[in-house]
Amino acid sequence: MKKISFAFIVLLTTHFISFSQSATDKRLLSFSVGPAFPLGDFGNKNVDNSRSGFASTGPFLTVEYSFPVAKKFGLVFALHGQNHPLATSKLEEEFADVNIYPVFWTSDPTQPLPKKTYPNWKFDKGSWWLASAMVGGYGFFATKNPKLSFITKGMIGVAYSVMPAFEGSSITDTATATLTQESEDAFAFNFSVGGSFRYLLSKKLYLLGGLDWRGTNSFRYDAVTTQITTTRGTPGTPEYSVSQSVHRRPRLQKIHTLNPRIGIAVQL
Repeated sequence: MKKISFAFIVLLTTHFISFSQSATDKRLLSFSVGPAFPLGDFGNKNVDNSRSGFASTGPFLTVEYSFPVAKKFGLVFALHGQNHPLATSKLEEEFADVNIYPVFWTSDPTQPLPKKTYPNWKFDKGSWWLASAMVGGYGFFATKNPKLSFITKGMIGVAYSVMPAFEGSSITDTATATLTQESEDAFAFNFSVGGSFRYLLSKKLYLLGGLDWRGTNSFRYDAVTTQITTTRGTPGTPEYSVSQSVHRRPRLQKIHTLNPRIGIAVQL
């Protein structure tokens, strides 16, 4: 995906630079929104992959302030936020095939319990959150149409993310299983590349549209605690058993997304 994004920017620049004129860019405050499509492990929905994010497509908002420092080059500062709901239906589907090993039981400890799968999982809704502050540079390319211009941009910055809590349960007449995993937050470096067009609607108002690839290095959530509790049988009978395991370990997660966007810009 990195190669695709880079190739997109190079192609866009090569195609439109031949139309560039001597026009100078303006100081602009812009607002963009759109869907953020999760990529790689972040969008993976396989429970056997420890870095699967089970992230769905979610909305984003970007606010940018840009100003020229040369005829075809400028600087840009941005604040960005996006949200990705958990793919709970895929979590439920995946956990229906997970073998859970009891590690403690309370009825007859002389009879070890075999591993078991649990059906009919239901997970509560949750979301990944990402916020970042970024700075970078952009290239400005005017065209023969005085109202239309094209922009290529690269940025780096710091991102803050919150991973969702995972809370699910499987309940039948003869067995239950519950899983809880606490929410954690972390910081990482953020980077993006993209290309866009800008169309003048009125004296100081522009229509924007484009495509950005956004990524981070690994967020490290240091103390992710996961608890699994299972029961079998009817309470009060000799066959009744309870098992519980608690794990506390760090988790690494990269967040990569593809963000088509549309918005407006106001000349300052």
